[in-house]
Amino acid sequence: MKSMNRFLSLIGIVALCLMFMQQLSAKQNIGTPIPGSVDHSKELMKKGSGCAPATAQRELAVNNVRTRILNGGDLWWDLASAKYEIPKVQPGQVSKCSIFSGALWIGGVTNGNLRIAAQTYRQSGNDYFPGPLSNGTASIGIDRCLHFDKIWSVQLVDINNFTNDPTIWSNNQSDDIHTWPTTGDVSLGEANYLAPFFDANKNGIYEPNKGEYPTFDQDQIKNIPD
Repeated sequence: MKSMNRFLSLIGIVALCLMFMQQLSAKQNIGTPIPGSVDHSKELMKKGSGCAPATAQRELAVNNVRTRILNGGDLWWDLASAKYEIPKVQPGQVSKCSIFSGALWIGGVTNGNLRIAAQTYRQSGNDYFPGPLSNGTASIGIDRCLHFDKIWSVQLVDINNFTNDPTIWSNNQSDDIHTWPTTGDVSLGEANYLAPFFDANKNGIYEPNKGEYPTFDQDQIKNIPD
């Protein structure tokens, strides 16, 4: 009987341990230096841009998804909470998000050195900044980052309405067409043409007041850039 009691006590202890083990998990505290490792963050930041972090956000609602797009390399959140809602619901209904956040991770080797952009939650800095890079130096100034800290959103219905009356700038959609970032500053080493547009008179200048508009149909001869 004593052996049976000891056996049952052992089973109880094991079960209790397993119960606590199921509630525990190990996860690296992102942003906290690993003991014994060398912190190169300050050295890397010296090579980064002097721009302020990107701030622009825009809602994207397509088909049955409603989510948030940012221009700082990350997406699907508002820098605080999840914003990847599927299926999208009507106001007042309970929203459910299947993804908390995501980010673009890009890496490559140049001259034997690994270059990588792989930010997580911006807690250790930013790997992406808005605006075009200068050819050759791959750099960008603070003023240019601020100028491009915006997300342009254009839909086909907006373009159709605009082409019917190019003089109307009464809403945000028309403003995005009017301010479409078609050209860069070549004096700063930026590319001459950036976002593509329909060039009606083929003079290489974006003139929305003359009926020119954003386009992504690259099969058209009059579209710039080709």
